[in-house]
Amino acid sequence: MAIGKILVGVDGSLASEAAMRWSIDLARSLGAELIVLHSLGLLSSLHHGEMIATELHRGAIVEEFESEWCAPLLTSGVDYQTIVADGNPVSAILDVAARLDADIIVLGSRGHNILAPLLGSTSHQVAQRSTRAVVIIPPATQESPD
Repeated sequence: MAIGKILVGVDGSLASEAAMRWSIDLARSLGAELIVLHSLGLLSSLHHGEMIATELHRGAIVEEFESEWCAPLLTSGVDYQTIVADGNPVSAILDVAARLDADIIVLGSRGHNILAPLLGSTSHQVAQRSTRAVVIIPPATQESPD
């Protein structure tokens, strides 16, 4: 299976940072395009963990996504696009993966989903519902996929 498009979901968490680094390394080694997605639900995380109402702080969240969470892309040497989607992260990830025909989805093992103890983590739900390969990266992963 050739991998030409990699979708990585980010939310500013340490696990999401690890997923971003891993995805960049994979995209670089395969010559693949990286699609970086953040989903704006009812609550979002700003500044590494502070949960805030998304609608009231949309501009600040998008700015942090573009300037901080996606900063490693600027010097990565990989082709990429960034997307901010509204709604439930699981639905957004699956929808964008289907719409853009991503070959693989990469997610951090735990993010800022406050409902995870009740509903399961976003990564777990995506892995169960996706028809595409899903790679789940723990926050302590330092190795690249080479």
